[in-house]
Amino acid sequence: DHPPLFFLIQKIFFSLFNDSLFVSRLPSVIFGILFVYLIYLTSKKLFKKEQAGLISAFIATISFAHVSLSRMAMMESVLFFFILLNIYFFLQFIEMDSTSSPRAKKYWWRFGLTFGLAMLTKYIAIFLLPTYFVYLLIFKRNIFKNPKLYLALVLAIIVFSPVIVYNIYSYKTFGHFDLQLAYVLKQKTPWPVEAF
Repeated sequence: DHPPLFFLIQKIFFSLFNDSLFVSRLPSVIFGILFVYLIYLTSKKLFKKEQAGLISAFIATISFAHVSLSRMAMMESVLFFFILLNIYFFLQFIEMDSTSSPRAKKYWWRFGLTFGLAMLTKYIAIFLLPTYFVYLLIFKRNIFKNPKLYLALVLAIIVFSPVIVYNIYSYKTFGHFDLQLAYVLKQKTPWPVEAF
């Protein structure tokens, strides 16, 4: 009972390569490799040094947690990829916004799209929203005057809308949202929901 993006990716891989344990793990491997490249780009951007990007990528490459997630058919490797991609485009967006560059036009929609995709992978990506808000409130208040920020959020909602529609219909039909939201909202469900 999670958002559908990871399962859609799995379905595409199974359709292309048939069902097997290797194919079920292949998306995690690919997104894990892409994550290492993204951590290089993001660290290089944050610290303004290529050496920082290389060290970060090296640490991710040998990290037990990262390697383990990239070898299993779990949604976290796809989630971490989209979270990091969203952070990268967020940094690009706020950097370009402060310079009033025409290139900033292409980053607002990438920022919104990747936030929506991260949310479509797993709800936990919502933590990005308050993190960005607090960062912008402290360091980049002018960006709240930029309509592109709000367009990015609208785009993220549009991308995430299948889950919103699903939950509306689930509530109308069954009287509760999906398992994750029903648990958070302490809704009565036909199945037992217990904390682990």
